[in-house]
Amino acid sequence: MDLYVFATPYRVTWDYYFLGREHTLEIKEWESKAEYDYVKHNGVSIFLMPSGTIGTLRALWDVFPLFTNTGWGENANLAFLKKHMGATFEERPKPWVSELNPDDIQSGDFLVLSKIRGRWGGFETLEKWVTGAYAGHTAVCLRDSEGKLWVGESGHENEE
Repeated sequence: MDLYVFATPYRVTWDYYFLGREHTLEIKEWESKAEYDYVKHNGVSIFLMPSGTIGTLRALWDVFPLFTNTGWGENANLAFLKKHMGATFEERPKPWVSELNPDDIQSGDFLVLSKIRGRWGGFETLEKWVTGAYAGHTAVCLRDSEGKLWVGESGHENEE
């Protein structure tokens, strides 16, 4: 039995097939016109879970702790990144607050954050592993012609 995951930026669904032959996945309703337009131009991402049902369930059990907002989840994220990427994160000395003077920030300064705990920590851990990056969230500081400081952040969705 093969398990397939079908994904767009707007949804994730799955289906399983016992026999190797032609199969059809029917999407009965689009989440929005934006999803329809996306699929029309880019298609649907299809992922085969080659381990079958038991192997996939075992793998899901292994990543479940990544999404818990507990010390167990935090340790699971750190262990996952070390095992799969060789990445280590050292705890910074307290206090964990940094006081920055905005006048010291220059146009082009780059800020990098790495969330390790909680639901979004789990997503960021998997994102790091898939992309090979050590950051889950980035921002760049920019100053306009009048010297006003602006911060452009990654990860914000557009109106649709």
